[in-house]
Amino acid sequence: MLILGLDYETTGSPDKPPFLPTELGMILMEVPSYRIIRTQSFLINPEVPVDQFILDLTHLTQEQINQGLPRSEAVERLFTALFHADAVLTWNGDEFDRLLALHEIHQFIDGTNRSFSIPWIDLKIDGKFSHKLELTHAAADLGY
Repeated sequence: MLILGLDYETTGSPDKPPFLPTELGMILMEVPSYRIIRTQSFLINPEVPVDQFILDLTHLTQEQINQGLPRSEAVERLFTALFHADAVLTWNGDEFDRLLALHEIHQFIDGTNRSFSIPWIDLKIDGKFSHKLELTHAAADLGY
């Protein structure tokens, strides 16, 4: 089974617009062996100024973000990764990562006759450990 780990950084939060992607990290992993198939991480240009709080939090500059991929290209990469995965794994996905990914997909993919159906696993809801313990456990399993 192939699991796609997904993590977005954004211009803000769903309750404080604009809520647009600035960075996406993905890891495609085979389970239960935890063999890493592919990793990707890239900046995304949201074409709006990013709040200084977010820049400080992510250690990025507005200039770096402005050099990121266009949102449409980032969605194409996400869609391709989703096509290869059997499930998606996030932390707080129902309120953040999944919400943003589906919005971006509908924004750029709808009307192209492409679709997908894939289960999403949200460790915040579905996991049996806290965020810190879950990440520690995963890191140990991967040899870190």
